[in-house]
Amino acid sequence: MKSFTGGTAALMTVMLLTAAATTADPTRNRGSVSPAARVMEMTTSTTTQVSDASLTALVKSRLATNANTRDLHVDVDTKNGVVRLSGEVWSAEERDLVELLARNTEAVAMVQNDLIVLGRSIASR
Repeated sequence: MKSFTGGTAALMTVMLLTAAATTADPTRNRGSVSPAARVMEMTTSTTTQVSDASLTALVKSRLATNANTRDLHVDVDTKNGVVRLSGEVWSAEERDLVELLARNTEAVAMVQNDLIVLGRSIASR
């Protein structure tokens, strides 16, 4: 999944500039929907994608920095704040730890754990 580094900042800049232009000239856009509202409507799906990409990156980062999960090959996908974990782990303990790390990541709404336990214990690796 591609990372949208800086995408949120660019989006916020566009929204702020649009809002500033609308505020600066009160005679403009006397219609019922302001340009800032239009930008918000048009970018809602983009914002969700950026947020989902950020959540995916954050969960992957937490897994990579944890001594017990950094060597696991876990796929992380996020859609509308729901994180889906897939791949194979060696034990139920690893599966549970990966899920716990994902659940305890800020802004994660829910975790769908589709990890497959291969059945080999950590000690036997």
